[in-house]
Amino acid sequence: MLIHCFAGCGAADVIAAMGLEFSDLFPDKPTNHFKKSSRPNHWHSEREALRVIRFEAQLVAVAADNIANGIELASDELDRLVLAAQRISNATESVQ
Repeated sequence: MLIHCFAGCGAADVIAAMGLEFSDLFPDKPTNHFKKSSRPNHWHSEREALRVIRFEAQLVAVAADNIANGIELASDELDRLVLAAQRISNATESVQ
């Protein structure tokens, strides 16, 4: 299962609490699997992109630990988590 809440909430509730929809969990299918993204590279080097990934992954790990220990995340913390996911996605695209 992709989404699981240990408190018993449904997947739709978990996704909505993060301000997302089910469609946000799955990327659009590219028309050409071998074509590089046309999105501009926001990082000057792969090293910088990897630094961003490491930082954002640590933030996600802390949030996951809080959630696992029953600490409810505030709205601004959930927003920051969504931003972390976007930055990780963008950074990984830039190094592919």
